[in-house]
This record gives sequence, structure tokens and C-alpha cells, in this order.
Amino acid sequence: MEVHAQTVLAQWSAAFSNPALMWGGLAAVSVPLLIHLLSRFRRRPMGWGAMQFLVEAFRRHHHRLRLEQLLLLLVRCLILVILGLALSGLNVEVGALPTVATLGTGRTVVLVIDDSLSSRIPVAGQTTRFERLKAAAVSLIQSLGSSDRVAVWRAARPVEAVVETPTLDHISVQERVEQMQPRFSRSDLQAALQQLAGVLSQSNHRGQERYLAVLSDLAPDALDPSRRPRPELVTRTTGVVWLVARPMNWSPNVQLMSLKPLRNLLLAEDRVGSTVSVQLSLRRFSDAATPGVTNIELSTLGAEPVVVTRQHEWSRGERVALPQHVTLPIPFGDTSDGEDPSSSWFLPVRARILSSEDDSLEADNEQFIVVELRKRLVVALIDDPSSSLSGRRAPHPRQWLSIAIHPDVGSRDGLSAGPRTNSTSEYGIQSMELPVVSVGGEQLVGADVAMLLRPDLVNHEGWSGLRQFVERGGLLAVFVPPSQAPAAWTGTFLETMGLDWQLGLEPIDEDPPRTLAADVPVPAALDRLAADWRGLLLPVTIARRLDLKIPGQKQDLWLGLSGPQPTPVMASTRRGEGTIVFLAIAIDPAWSNLPTKPLWLPLVHEMIRGVLGRAGEPSRLAKLRVGDEVHLGHRWSSVRKLVQAHAVTPGPTEDVVIDMARSGSGMETKTVVVAPGVYVGQPHKNLKLAINIDPDAGDSRIPEEAVVSDWFNRLGAWHWIEWAAPGAVLARENRLINLTWPLLWLMLAFVLIETCMARWFSHGSRLSS
Repeated sequence: MEVHAQTVLAQWSAAFSNPALMWGGLAAVSVPLLIHLLSRFRRRPMGWGAMQFLVEAFRRHHHRLRLEQLLLLLVRCLILVILGLALSGLNVEVGALPTVATLGTGRTVVLVIDDSLSSRIPVAGQTTRFERLKAAAVSLIQSLGSSDRVAVWRAARPVEAVVETPTLDHISVQERVEQMQPRFSRSDLQAALQQLAGVLSQSNHRGQERYLAVLSDLAPDALDPSRRPRPELVTRTTGVVWLVARPMNWSPNVQLMSLKPLRNLLLAEDRVGSTVSVQLSLRRFSDAATPGVTNIELSTLGAEPVVVTRQHEWSRGERVALPQHVTLPIPFGDTSDGEDPSSSWFLPVRARILSSEDDSLEADNEQFIVVELRKRLVVALIDDPSSSLSGRRAPHPRQWLSIAIHPDVGSRDGLSAGPRTNSTSEYGIQSMELPVVSVGGEQLVGADVAMLLRPDLVNHEGWSGLRQFVERGGLLAVFVPPSQAPAAWTGTFLETMGLDWQLGLEPIDEDPPRTLAADVPVPAALDRLAADWRGLLLPVTIARRLDLKIPGQKQDLWLGLSGPQPTPVMASTRRGEGTIVFLAIAIDPAWSNLPTKPLWLPLVHEMIRGVLGRAGEPSRLAKLRVGDEVHLGHRWSSVRKLVQAHAVTPGPTEDVVIDMARSGSGMETKTVVVAPGVYVGQPHKNLKLAINIDPDAGDSRIPEEAVVSDWFNRLGAWHWIEWAAPGAVLARENRLINLTWPLLWLMLAFVLIETCMARWFSHGSRLSS
């Protein structure tokens, strides 16, 4: 409030060329008042006989005489006030003179400054787009009149106010604008305009001139000219005059469009020869007719970095480089911050452009990923302990799974409560066998995969525990038990898991056995089998199955019977952070020859590795972008803050610290993430995540003026903001007029009035002799 008062006082004093004389003239007004007050102190009256007639006459005319004196005093004070204003050189803004409709309101001007990633692009090699937009905003503020109010908003995600309420304190607003810095997020200009349309449509801004200045580079992430303005934006800005910065010349740019691991979670088979495979792609915004070269570096971040370089030669007309696969050795010396990992650790990987022709934006030359590495994956085989493994012509279903999981060890006899490993190594896939009657949430702690062989024996508590296991990120594989009895358990399974599938109760015999459809697309989790997918499917036949229907979810189909429309045999679906896979046949040669065919072993292995590597929390966290709120799962419950471990900006920078808060599903950030890089959980330093820029935010192209004009023509009245003189669009002609001589003539008129009034109120007359 004190700053506001000082600013208003300074603006009011600036209207006078000589404020000292103005204040002196106003002080002189007190002279007649003092004379009037001093004249009231009289001597003590002495009464005598003849005075009683004069006193009686004075009482009758007292009120009229008092009014005449006050009027005369008022005129004499006005003469001194006008004299002081005239001598001070008073100037007024002709354009700011209020009309009857806008008396005392001035104008309301709202500035929207686009501070998104593309605003960091240099302009003419001397400054950036953002600095140019910021200078235009300062010029607009300086061109405002003393009665004009101004507010400033920023358009990069998240949209927020720099100065929310329009204010007369222009100096403070200008200081805040000058302190603004560009962000790394994409523009959300459309959302900003929608929000400000609501501000300007409020009743306290109606009946006055309203201006909305759009200071943006108008890059594709800010304005899509092909999409018409929303109808509510047009309606709510009726009567608002739009001011739009002219489009700048666009600069060429080359960016790292994406960096993805083939799998977000990897199983480190051993400490020698383990690798991580990543996929990267480039994009350029330039004259695609010209060739060029881009040099790229990929490296792991840590104490023992592994560095790999690549080079891409752009061909004529090429705008997007096809994804390139790069394999990096895993530096085990960096695991778990130098300590031996107990079960998992996180490996940050960075890709960056070392050099490239026609690259104007450095901030989109880096991408980060964090790959979760596991020493082991634990598979829980849930079966009936009373089932015998001996005396059977064919292996037991549990044996078929054990053979697929541990092909080098083979089948096992008996059940045990502890894990059984495939070798003496602590790395790899390990299995443990659980009795179906005791399955639940606590028994599955430490397991990554649960393979349910006897769903018909699971009780209500067991199904609830399995549901919790899936929602927390586990993989549940459900197999049909080899029995001719009706499958009464299917209803409980579908209801507990919240599935909209349909499952029959009676097994269906296929006579003759049907083959698998070879044209079923390869599931994403099984992408490593894509080259041999058709050949692996052809030998498999199905003789008996449960009827499975998946309404409208073809993407969940893994295996299907041949026919006009593939009949589902194996499908998957997501639940919470985990995945459910269902095989509608029993693991028994009487139902299908699948366990005896080459597809069986890679199907089981890739189901474990692929689902855990592509689904769940690691996959979701790989898509985080600057400007987003981060929601983390239950495993992050011990994390209180995220600390940036690597900054994208060149040179030393302060690490960004983001506080965390507990939510219903785990943890979430209290604010949005404002900078890209790798973030480390505190105090649990082993947990890491990568946050990248949105590649569309680095689109350096700018539309033509005619295209922008067509878009804003739909909004109503608007004007260009010229770069040579940005403030001219708000300036008014003949802004200042000096009132010295008009005030002197007015003072002379009041002197004549005062003379006549003094003569008239004296009640004197000349008697003729």
C-alpha cells in the first residue's frame, strides 16, 4: 500500500512542470483563512443606549451577512489556488480526459507474455525472442496514462499471474516484468486467453476501455491457426480490443525429439555383459532441401560414465530422423550410489546433440531417461500343494512353467515356501512356490510376478490380496486348471479384478483342433518376438478352451484362434499400476500343444520381462514433461523432496528442489516441475526419475502474418504491436496540453467577480447632496 501511494503521488506530481510553485500556491490558500479566523477575535463590547437599535438590526440580517462573507472567502481562496496551478505549469492528457461513461476509470490493459521454451530462440544474434517480448511489454506499460490499470500474466505452463489484479502501480509492474525469465515448458496461450477473458468480463471492468495484449512468438505450440477460436472466448471478450505482436522471422532448429529405453525395467543377468538398449530420434525445423550433419552423444550419468557417440547425416527433404537403436554397457560400479544393490537400482542415461548445423535452440538438445535395473525378478508359482507331480504321463502344469522359467534346471518336485533359484548366481529370474490356500497380500511381498495355476481354489481373501498385488504394480498371470468341471470361479475372478470380459463356465472342445491366427499383431510386451512371431504361432493348436470375449479391446489380445475374427485365447489388461494376463487354456497337452512348442519358452520369459519392462510405474514416469505435476506410487512414500541432479542449462546452476506431499495413491509434488533433468529422491537417494521438455515446445516455426490476421479477425477489433514502437498502439495523439494561460484568464475572471462581490456585499451607497 505504501509503494502504491508513493507511485500515485509521483504520477500526480509529474503532471506539473514546476511542482514547487504548485505547492506554494496551495499553501497560500491558508492566508485568507487565517485572516478570517483572526478577525473573529474582538475587544469586549461596551454597551450604550443607541446601540440597541443597531444590534437588533444586525440580528435580523446575521445569516445573510455570514453567507456573503463565506462566498467572498471561497472566491478569494479559488483565486490563490488557480494562481498556484497556473504558475506550476499544469499539463493534462487530452486523450485521458474521462467521458461520462468512463468518468474516473481510465483503461484496463492486460498483458500476456509467452515465456515458453521457444521464446529462448535468438533473434538476429543479439537477443532472444523472450527479451524482445519483454521489452515490448515494458514499452506498453510506459505508454499508459496515470489513470490506466495494468495486469501481467505468463502463458507458459503452468499459466499464472505476475500481477493478477489490474493496478495503477505501473512502476512495480514494470519491475516484475523486467525480472521475468523464460521457462522450459510449452506454451499454454489458449488456456491463458480463456482465463483472462473471464477476468476482463467481470463487472468491475465493464464500462471502460479494455485491452488484451498478446506478446507471443506465436509458435505452433502457442497458436494453431487451423483451429478456430473457441466460441466462449469470442463471447467473453466482446468489447475488448486485442493487441498482437507482429510475427518474428523464424529460425532453423534441430532437436532431440525423443529418447526411449526399449524397456523401462531391465533384468541384469550378471555383472558382465549386461546392456541397456535405447531408441532416439531427431527432428529439424529448417529448409529440408539442404543436407546437414548432427553429432550425438549418449552417456550414462554417474561416477563411471559410459559414452557412445553417433552421427546422423540429413538427406534432402528429411525432417524427422528414423529412430536409431543404441546399446550401452551397464556400469555396475555406479549401482545404488556406489553400494551393492539389494534388489534394484536406477541408471540415468542422457542423450545430447554435440553439434549440428542450423541449430538455434540449445535447451532442446538434451533428453534424459532413467532405467530401473533389477538384480532379480521373483516369480511366485501359486498351486495346490496336494497335487502330485509323480505318476503322470505328461508334466504337471507347474513343471511346464518351471521348465520355461528355468530351462537350464528343468522341473522340480514338491512345494516350498522359500525361493528357488535357477543357478547359484544372485542375478536372474527366481521362483518361489506358494500354496494356493494361503495366498494373500502379505505372502506376495517381494514377488514381482504371480502365476496362478489353481484359480478355482482361491478364496475371497485370496482374490482381494491378488487385486492389491496387481494395483501396486505386480503382474498376475491366471491359467485355467486342467479339469472338466464347470469353471465356477470365473465370475469371482472377473468381479474382483473389475474386468468387463466375459468367460464361459464349460470348456469348449475344438474338433478338429484349431490353429492360432497368424495375423494377430505382436503385443507390445512381446516385441522382441516380432521377427519370428508368425513362425512361432503356426505350429500351435488348441483342442479345448474356455470361451473368452473381450469387448472392444483389440489392443489387449495376445493370442487368438484363426477365423474371420480371431477368437481370444490369451489377453491382458492394466489394473492400477500392474497388469493381468489370462490364458483361456490349461497348461496341459490335452488342451493344447502350446507347452510343447517353441513358442512356450519365449512366451513365458517375454511375458515376465516385457510386461514389467513396459507397463507399470516405470513406463508412466518415462512420460513426465516440464510443467506437469508428478504423481508417484507407493514405493515413493518415503521420499520427502526431489532434488535435481543435472541441470539442462549451461554453466553452474542451482539445483531445483521440489517438495512432496502424500496423496491417496502415493506421493505427489506440491508444485509443477519447472526444469528438465534427472531428479533424485530425498532421503531415499536410490529412487530417481527423469523429466524432459515437450519436444513440440521447441518448434521454431512461426506462421505468416496473413494467417495470424485471419485468426484474430474472428475475435473482433485488434491491432498490431509494431516492434519499432510497441507503446505507440496505446499512445494517444496530443497527449499533453499546458493549462497555464487558460488558468491565468480564469483567475482574472475570478478577480473581477471578487471585486464586484466585495462592492456588492459592502452595502455602501453614495447619498446625493
